[in-house]
Amino acid sequence: MPKAERECDGCQECCFLFGISKYESDPWTDCPHQCEGGCDVYEDRPKECRKYLCHWVTVDDDPYFDEDMRPDKTGLVFVTGDYKLQRIWLCFESRPAASVTSPGKELIEKLREKYLVKICMYNNVAKLVQLTSMNL
Repeated sequence: MPKAERECDGCQECCFLFGISKYESDPWTDCPHQCEGGCDVYEDRPKECRKYLCHWVTVDDDPYFDEDMRPDKTGLVFVTGDYKLQRIWLCFESRPAASVTSPGKELIEKLREKYLVKICMYNNVAKLVQLTSMNL
């Protein structure tokens, strides 16, 4: 599992996007423990929260993922890994149309020049379940 190279620094897109089974929160709804400073149960957060790291947090030297591409600025959360012997990028919209507007659209186009990119549009729960079950 990758390790964090950067701090979330106020970004809470994953807390909103994926839903937390322990708290019975649905995808694309606020986690009940989100607060202005981040997470009010951070030290005791569920296992699914502890093990999740978006790509932006795991790199600090990727030219595609500079400070302007932080998930809370773009409305896009990226996860990458190997699947069936190839590098794949999963892109989750935390805001409607974030993958088809700037700057997300341009980033996805750059990534697609080299990699397979799968996109989960905002509020598409079936696609979210399908992509998160890939266990990258």
